[in-house]
Amino acid sequence: MGFLPGDLTPDKARLLMGRHSLHWIETGDQLKLSLYSGVASATVVVSGRVLSLDGRVTLFSQSIVIAAAGAQTAQYLRLDVGFLVDLEVSTATAAIGVGDIIAVVEIVQGEAGVSTPIAPLVAGYVATYQPLGVDDLLTSAPIGSVARYRQKAVSNPAAGANFTTTLPSGAEWEILSVGVTLVTAAVVATRQMVLQFLNGSTLIAQVSATSTQLISLTRVYLFTAEPGAELAVGTALYEPLPSPLRLPAGATVRSLVTLIDPGDQLSGILITAREYLHGG
Repeated sequence: MGFLPGDLTPDKARLLMGRHSLHWIETGDQLKLSLYSGVASATVVVSGRVLSLDGRVTLFSQSIVIAAAGAQTAQYLRLDVGFLVDLEVSTATAAIGVGDIIAVVEIVQGEAGVSTPIAPLVAGYVATYQPLGVDDLLTSAPIGSVARYRQKAVSNPAAGANFTTTLPSGAEWEILSVGVTLVTAAVVATRQMVLQFLNGSTLIAQVSATSTQLISLTRVYLFTAEPGAELAVGTALYEPLPSPLRLPAGATVRSLVTLIDPGDQLSGILITAREYLHGG
């Protein structure tokens, strides 16, 4: 079956392309590629083909470099008028796993910053040698359902001070453990290790060590979902965390050591979590 130039209607185009879903690209339409990344130094490519009404097939390809982890990037690509017959989002950057990068592609009308959404095309995870396409079964993984293993080391606060740290934007963190070492000065007071988890000024959870800490001691605290009660192993104390403890993007984790002395020192602060990119 063939068609003369200028004789290609939407229905005939669908017959030619079989199972492919066709989207009409009108004058002023653009492809918008939005990336939400938990990794840095990755290159993502969006490519495909456009079939014009006179039967010409035009290839397109656009690369985007993700400079920093936690970056949210949007890029626009103007296409020829015609039917979008193929679309793929891919990365050949090494060691990009499912859950590291979310790609969302849509047709929009207008320019960057003032565009109007027209049609969503694809949304999901892009991984090394595992592209994402309109007809790809990989799109079945819902955004926010795949976790990455992450750790965040927190700088030591000044002597006599508690620590405070802000979690990354664009992702939820399910806290698996928080480790911290407390060295107490030779000043009489009974300290107790307390951790707080906040969304802005709203307290989500607060946990306290069961045991207190006296003067001139070094103690390692590991707050984790296991065990369910305090467990002492040498100078270390394993303390229970609520489970699951899933924090929103940009949440705060901080210590609140009771009766902390100007000579006390917190160090070795490490947060371990599952990170869920959510694309916005």
